[in-house]
Amino acid sequence: MFEKILTAQNLLYLLNGLKMSLIVAALSFVFGTILGVIGAAMKISDSKILKFIANTYVDIIRGTPMLLQILFIYLGLPLLYRTITGSILRINPYVAGTFAISFNSGAYTTELIRSSIQAIDKGLNGNLIMTYDIVKWLFGWMSQFDYKIRELLQEIKEGNEKHNRIKNIWAFISLIYL
Repeated sequence: MFEKILTAQNLLYLLNGLKMSLIVAALSFVFGTILGVIGAAMKISDSKILKFIANTYVDIIRGTPMLLQILFIYLGLPLLYRTITGSILRINPYVAGTFAISFNSGAYTTELIRSSIQAIDKGLNGNLIMTYDIVKWLFGWMSQFDYKIRELLQEIKEGNEKHNRIKNIWAFISLIYL
C-alpha cells in the first residue's frame, strides 16, 4: 500500500514543499524581527504619533486571526488595487504568505522586544550617567542588557513565538491550496 503513496515523484514533491516552507519561515523570521525592532522602538519613543501608530499596528494584528490576514493580503489587496486603479494585480502566494506571516510575527515580536527593554532596571538605563562612576554604570547596564537579550532570545526560541510561527505556516499552506 505504501509503495503507491511513497513514490519518488511524491517524495520530491514533499521535499519541494518542505524547502518552500523553510524559506517562507526563514524570511518571515527575518522580516518579522526587523518589524519587531522598529515597532518596539516606536512604542518606547517619546513621540505620541509613533506610539499611536505602533499601538494600532500591534492591537489590530494581534486582534485578528492569522488566516484572515493572509486572505486579506492575498485576495483583498488585489481587489482593492483593482478598485482604485482599474488594473489587475497578481500576487504570488508565497510572497503573500511571507508578507502576512512577517507582518503578524512583527506585532508579537514588537511586544517581546518592548517588554524586554522595559524590564531593564530604571536606575541602569540613564539616570546614573551623571554619577562619578560611569564605567561601573556602563558595565552594570551592559551586563543586565545582555541578560535581557539572552532572555528574549530564549523566549523567542522556546516560547509562544515559535508555536505562533508554526501555526502561521499551516495557515499559509491552507492558502496555497485554495
